[in-house]
Amino acid sequence: MSKRKKKPRFRPLISRAWPTEQQIMAGRMQAGDEHQLTPKQESFCFAYIETGNASEAYRRSYDASNMKPETVNRKAAELLDNGKITARLTLFQTILRQRHEITVDSLVQELEQARALAMKTETPSAAVAATLGKAKICGLIVDKNEHAGKDGAPLVSEHVSTRDLARAIMDILRTATMEPEPEPEATRALSAST
Repeated sequence: MSKRKKKPRFRPLISRAWPTEQQIMAGRMQAGDEHQLTPKQESFCFAYIETGNASEAYRRSYDASNMKPETVNRKAAELLDNGKITARLTLFQTILRQRHEITVDSLVQELEQARALAMKTETPSAAVAATLGKAKICGLIVDKNEHAGKDGAPLVSEHVSTRDLARAIMDILRTATMEPEPEPEATRALSAST
């Protein structure tokens, strides 16, 4: 048995935000038509970017209901070894990186610029807000909310059986009276003028 040299695997960039159609089309134009994929291969690429799991992406894109997990894994690995698919995944990753260039560092830098401007213009409240914003982003300040029941009492949930709940709903429906809906003002004004 000959040993096959392993190719380096494609490292996924997991993201819930898929590239927009415009970004995909722009990327295809840059890459040319040599990266044409079938609809299932395209779907595999989207699912792989979303999940970061090639087997799961294969299950989402192809009919794998009758396949063993080993077969799904092997077929997914074959797709990742496909040069066209690797090129498309690289394109998607590039698009996502450009879209998400906002980092904690860039936000802190913007807040520092805002704080410096506030100090220059002698608006201390804006400077304090910028400083607090920096502290929150860096995790130095955490907002805490305490939830309590009526008059500060602890929240207690009562267990109500389905039968008791149904009886209460039936009682409400039995005692409810149907009141006519009030007429809209425009209708009243129209009928008053005639």
